[in-house]
Amino acid sequence: MNIDALELIRLYGWYVGTFVYALLSGAIPVLNCEVFLLVLAMKAPREMLFPLIVTTTAGQMVAKSLLYWAGRGVLRLPAGARVETILASLGCKIGRGWRGALLVFVSAVIGVPPFYAMSVACGAMRWSFASFLVFGCLGRLVRFSFVLLVPPGFGKTLPDLGPLGAILAVVVGVVVVAYVLWKARHKPAAAPVEG
Repeated sequence: MNIDALELIRLYGWYVGTFVYALLSGAIPVLNCEVFLLVLAMKAPREMLFPLIVTTTAGQMVAKSLLYWAGRGVLRLPAGARVETILASLGCKIGRGWRGALLVFVSAVIGVPPFYAMSVACGAMRWSFASFLVFGCLGRLVRFSFVLLVPPGFGKTLPDLGPLGAILAVVVGVVVVAYVLWKARHKPAAAPVEG
C-alpha cells in the first residue's frame, strides 16, 4: 500500500493530513510513519515540527488504542490477525507494575517487541488501558521526536534547539519516565491494619 504523504498534506492540511497518515500507519504495519516524518522535516515550517510530532503521536495512539480494544475482544481484528498468533510472536508476558510499563514504553520507542503486537497483547491480557495509553504515548513521543529532530541535516531546521538540544530533551524524557517507574517499584508497603 502506498500513500503519497505530500498529496495527503495538500488535500487535508498539515495537521489533519498528518493525523490521518499516522492513524493509518498505526493500524497498517506496511505504512512507515518514520519516512512520513522525514518528509515533514523537509517540507513543514520549522515552528510546526513540535505540534506535528504531537499530532503524529495522537494519530498513532488512536490506532494502537483500537488494537488494544481488539485484543480485549471489543473490536474484531482483520482476518488472519489472530490474538493467539500475535501473543505467541511476543514471546513474553506483560507483567503488572513497573515491568509492564517499561515493556510498553520500550516497545513504543524502539519497536521491540513490535508495538502493533504489544497493543493487542495489552488488551488481551487485560492490562490497564490508562497505563497503556500513558506509556505508549510517552514512548511514541520519544520515538517521533528522535526520528524528526535528531538525524544529521535536520538539526539545522531547529536553530534554537539543535540536535544536541533535541537529544537532551529525549534523554530528560526518558529519565523522567525511569524515575516514575522506579518510584512505583519502590513504593512503601501499606501498614497492616490492627483489629
